[in-house]
Amino acid sequence: MINTVRKATIIIAAAAATTPAKVPVDTPEIVEAVQLKLRSLGYVGAGPPDGENMEKTQSAILDFRNRNNLPTSTSIDGDLLNGLLEAPPKSISVEQATATEKQIAPNVAAAKSNLWTRFWAKITAIPAIFGAVILGVINNLGDAINLLAPLKLFLSDWLQEVDKITLVAISGFLIATISGILWYSSRSTGNAITKGYRDGTVQNDHTGETP
Repeated sequence: MINTVRKATIIIAAAAATTPAKVPVDTPEIVEAVQLKLRSLGYVGAGPPDGENMEKTQSAILDFRNRNNLPTSTSIDGDLLNGLLEAPPKSISVEQATATEKQIAPNVAAAKSNLWTRFWAKITAIPAIFGAVILGVINNLGDAINLLAPLKLFLSDWLQEVDKITLVAISGFLIATISGILWYSSRSTGNAITKGYRDGTVQNDHTGETP
């Protein structure tokens, strides 16, 4: 198995020296080397280096050819091999390099899902913490504060027992805590996804390519 880009480049160079421009070559070793090389140049849509020239790899090859003025084709031939040895890394546009999580969400399912997770975590946490604080305070202040006594009585009647208020308050705090942890975790995930999109290691789900 080829496990380094340097080794992949050596294999590509050897194949390029013996492969005519338009002659296809698709042995598993060559395909794997091409996949590794494409990924190292920013064409992450090539998929994992598995030695199979399937749809994702073919799409990345076509993208590479179009960006480097090579004949349009999805095959691995002498033209492609030589091009891989000379081509610069895939350029990243200003829009991509400065994209926010919200901007990439329509094209990256993971970002969209992560935004929804954070949204629902916030929606769950706000009423939970508010309710927990209100119920907790009311339940522990007792009747000492006359202004809160009617509210306490109302809630106590609604829940039948004061102990239930305490239970609801504790549950609210737990829900708010879990939601907060979920929100923080999804925020970290969102930052990682956004960074990956900006540097070209996260691909567009609709095209299988980075922009």
